[in-house]
Amino acid sequence: MLAELSKDAESGLLGYRLTIGAGGPLVVQYWRSQEKLYAYTSDRTSEHRSAWAAFNRRVRKAPGAVGIWHETYVVERAESIYSGMPVSGLAAATTSIPVARRGETAAERLGVRQAA
Repeated sequence: MLAELSKDAESGLLGYRLTIGAGGPLVVQYWRSQEKLYAYTSDRTSEHRSAWAAFNRRVRKAPGAVGIWHETYVVERAESIYSGMPVSGLAAATTSIPVARRGETAAERLGVRQAA
């Protein structure tokens, strides 16, 4: 699925991170929009649809053997700060802008109004 999505710039997948955690493999994906994500997952011609159907057939034979954790967040503004390491995560999937003098605080950089 990730290979299929990565080949299609219009798919909506901005980037992803694949890692092995304490609970096993973990994939974090960054999407252009929730609509693009849902369009891909419901497309009957996508790799996701056949993989999901195969997974459901297999998991019924071994209940509790595999778990899925899925969360979707709609992020309008975000800030990532990197010091002494390469850009990663959401900034690697989108863009990175040095802090410089455009704002000394996170609230200034994100355009958040301070409470009086």
